[in-house]
Amino acid sequence: VIKAKEEGLTRAETIDRLSLIAGVYVPAFFEPAYNKDGLIKEIRPLKEGYTRVLKRTVMDLSALPEPTRPVVPYVEAIHDRFSIEIARGCTRGCRFCHAGMVTRPARERDPADVIRIIREGIKNTGYDEVSLLSLSTGDYCSIEPLLSTLMETFEADRVAVSLPSLRVGTLGEGLMEEIKRVKKTGFTLAPEAGTERLRDVINKGIDANDLIETARRVYGLGWRSIKLYFMIGLPTETKEDIDGILELSKAVRDTKPGGYYRGKKKGRGAQSNSPVSVSVGTFVPKPFTPFQWAPQISMDECIKKQRYLRDEVESAGMRLKWNDAKMSELEGVFSRGDRRLCSVVMRAFKKGARFDGWSDEFKYELWLEALEEEGLDKDFYTKRERSFDEVLPWDHLDVGVTKEFLIEEYKNALNGTECPDCKVDRCTDCGVCDHKVIKNIVFSGDSLEAKAKAKTEAGADESLPEEHSEVDRVRLRVNFSKSAPLNYLSHLEMKGSIFRALKRAELPVIYSGGFHPMPKVSFLDPTPVGMESDDEYMDIDLTGPLQESEFERDLRAKLPGGLDIKKTGQISLQLPSLSASIKGTKYVILIKNSPLSPEELGIEFDRLEAVLKAFREQDSIQIGVKRGEKSKVIDIKPFLATLLSTKDCSIELSFNNFAGPRVKPHEVLSKLLNISIDSALLIPIRKTGTVL
Repeated sequence: VIKAKEEGLTRAETIDRLSLIAGVYVPAFFEPAYNKDGLIKEIRPLKEGYTRVLKRTVMDLSALPEPTRPVVPYVEAIHDRFSIEIARGCTRGCRFCHAGMVTRPARERDPADVIRIIREGIKNTGYDEVSLLSLSTGDYCSIEPLLSTLMETFEADRVAVSLPSLRVGTLGEGLMEEIKRVKKTGFTLAPEAGTERLRDVINKGIDANDLIETARRVYGLGWRSIKLYFMIGLPTETKEDIDGILELSKAVRDTKPGGYYRGKKKGRGAQSNSPVSVSVGTFVPKPFTPFQWAPQISMDECIKKQRYLRDEVESAGMRLKWNDAKMSELEGVFSRGDRRLCSVVMRAFKKGARFDGWSDEFKYELWLEALEEEGLDKDFYTKRERSFDEVLPWDHLDVGVTKEFLIEEYKNALNGTECPDCKVDRCTDCGVCDHKVIKNIVFSGDSLEAKAKAKTEAGADESLPEEHSEVDRVRLRVNFSKSAPLNYLSHLEMKGSIFRALKRAELPVIYSGGFHPMPKVSFLDPTPVGMESDDEYMDIDLTGPLQESEFERDLRAKLPGGLDIKKTGQISLQLPSLSASIKGTKYVILIKNSPLSPEELGIEFDRLEAVLKAFREQDSIQIGVKRGEKSKVIDIKPFLATLLSTKDCSIELSFNNFAGPRVKPHEVLSKLLNISIDSALLIPIRKTGTVL
């Protein structure tokens, strides 16, 4: 594209040149023709020599750019961890799985590269968790020696390893022992279907007894809960299969030592402490899978099954999560839709569809209107079973897997016939591999296994680091400032930024014990979001001895802009905590920097001191505060230390420390000027001092 711009090519000329690159799809170079019944008659290529688009495949994952320096957001992300792709492609052959068909063949990353990339990534980001990503991480041939080596490398640094949902057959006890050594991250198992018959239909060869035994080991190793993932609406599904979801979930629940809590609450927040969380998704047929010809269940049938499972699962003391049936139906429309839906998207957008991926913003009726106005029927895309000779909207795209293989697999599904995994078994003739360049690539991990074995034979201690004694424990009190742009972080987000900086600086921070070890760092009470502060404190426990100047230098180099260390000093371990030590706080209200006019503030600046004097000389100053759903009125008169104007018409405000709910400066300002809280929040306030 850059070269085309340099040569002054038009958009059409640029697109034409791009089409010469393998794997680039130009929809404008194909034109579908339709029958009167709405089915596609043919897809005509419009450019000579460009009749099919062949998927491009990266065979050597080591040739890809290494993600050792990802962007680390200040705000907490959903997947707040360092992620590394250890394999690409899956050959398990689950018949519902789009990714498992289009990403073939299976290509594993060299385990030595995985370890090196993780080491660099953790050092650069400061994350305390790493996720090993692939379509089926448990099928990575070197998974156990890899995990053993990772734990040996990162256990002392309290870096946890998380895995995506795992296939039951890949969960050996050695694998689970490795996962739980640092932190017991969530355990998700995906049986997908409730009965062995239906699991055979979808080629998910999982034995119920293996699942139950795996659950028993998981609980026995200290995990508190297990998440089970199922689908409803799979081809050939019956009432017995739905009941199987319930029975299998109950069997897993019953393996938890000590029983379970049976509550009465229903709904999405029910059974919050249940040992089993059941997640039920609605099956949506996908292109390039054996089930691309199958119908999708109706929305009414989906809701009926969800309600049945909700009542039964929650009455059995477990939690149930499910997908919005309306959203699943719309997903089905677009999953196997054609280019006529482009106008539907545009029409829905013009009608107000913006954030419909969020359940609270999803406007189902609006999408139905858009479909109707474009002369399209949602049932045409969802409920209809396709014939094998129907021209499908994606037939001109070639992912390597042949249509003949998919047809054969659909027939095998209806007969409950298994298809093996070609990575460890015979070739299934799916059409992807040429067995020369395009082929499965796996690593045995012999060197990693030898290293792990040597460690075991040497009698290495695999337990977590022992608690540090008072003799080698050092506590540093760090005084720091917080300014823009980090003043807009929440207290938790600021803590996360500091924790990551401590890890990037490789400082010997001591961690707590318990289920989720955390750095032993304590802070003052939170400063309101948006407020800058010149005088914040944190206490950090470290293993000593260490030079305060070196600590300050190393940490300052890794802190994000907006956090600056002012001074550092060692304190006694016997001193009270910061929250118990605070005696007062000081603020300056920059009232002249407000976007509000004096008229809007209801004050004349030359009379500011008189207003403040009248306010502070009241017998009591009652201020209403709201924290969450609770409201309370507090008399701040006994705790108001200073309320004075300055030469530049700012306001100096300070409090003596007081117990109970704290009053925020903008709440005092709202009362003082008789303006709304929202207006008070527009006036800049800076924290200038903390009295300890």
